[in-house]
Amino acid sequence: MTVIILMSSCRQQSLPNSLEAINIINKDRPIELDIYDIVDSISYIPLETLEKCLLGELQRTKRDGDFYFVEDTKGLFVFGKDGRFLNEIAHKGNAPGEYLYMDNFYLDRKNKQVCIINNVQKRILRYAYDGTYISMSYLGDKDANIESAMLCDGGELLAFYPLPNDLFHVDSEYRVFREKGDTLVSERIMDAKALTTKDAFYPFLYFPMVTFNNKYFLASVFSNELYQYENGKTFPVYHVDTSATIPDEAFLDEHKDLDFFELLKIMNQRNIGTGITALEASSDYLFALIDNRKTLVWDGEKG
Repeated sequence: MTVIILMSSCRQQSLPNSLEAINIINKDRPIELDIYDIVDSISYIPLETLEKCLLGELQRTKRDGDFYFVEDTKGLFVFGKDGRFLNEIAHKGNAPGEYLYMDNFYLDRKNKQVCIINNVQKRILRYAYDGTYISMSYLGDKDANIESAMLCDGGELLAFYPLPNDLFHVDSEYRVFREKGDTLVSERIMDAKALTTKDAFYPFLYFPMVTFNNKYFLASVFSNELYQYENGKTFPVYHVDTSATIPDEAFLDEHKDLDFFELLKIMNQRNIGTGITALEASSDYLFALIDNRKTLVWDGEKG
C-alpha cells in the first residue's frame, strides 16, 4: 500500500487550469540531500592568478565546453579547462570595441561569441571568445533595462527585467528580441506585475531562466508556476506543489502601492511564501529554489 501511494504521488496530476502539477512526496518534510546523491563526481579548477587577471568581487560565471567566463567588478575574463588564464573580453573605455558599463553578459554558444549588455548606452556588444570585437546592436529606450538574458537556439534573445521603480516604469517582466539590421527589436511576452520597489533598483529574481530537456523555462515574481517559452509565446506549463501559499492577485492589488520590501515584511508576518525565486539546470535535473529556503530537484518526471 505504501509503495502504491508513493508511486501515485510522484505522478504529475492535471490541474483545472490545464497545468501539470509537480507533486513532491516529501514537500512537508524536506530532506537534506547530499550532493553525491545526484552527481557522479566533483572537480575543482583553481583559476590562474596573474597581475592582469586578479579577480576580486565575482559577479557571475558561465561555461561553454572548455571555456570559463568569469565576471568581476573589473572586467570579464576567460579561463581554459585547466584554469589557465586565456584573455580578457575587451576593456572598459570609450574607444571603439570597448564598453563603459557591463550590466550582464550572455553566451552565443552556436557562434562562439560573448555578448555584453550595456543598458546605460542602450547597446549589446559582441566579442569572439578570444576577446576580438565583432559587432554591436542597439536597444530601444523602453528595452534598455535588461537584468539578465538567454539566447535560444533559434536566435531569439529572451530578456528579464527587474521590478518597476520610480525611475524605470517597465511594463514587461520578459521580452523577446530579434535582430533587425543593427537594432534589436523587442516584443513583450510577459507583463510586469503591479509591484514597485519605489526608489530601489531590485531585480528579485537573479536566475530566472534556464534550458532543460531542450525547453526554455522561466520563473515569474511571486509564482509557483514554471513558464515555458516556445515559438514567440510564454505560457505556464507546470505548477510546483508546495505547502506554502503565495500571494494571489487580490492580495497584490491591495498592496500594489507598497514598497516591495514592506510587502515582503507583511508576507512574512502572514506566512505567505515568495514562490520560485531562482532556476538552474544540469543535463539531468532542474533545480528550483522555493521561498529562498528549499530547493526542488526535478528530473522531468518526478520531484
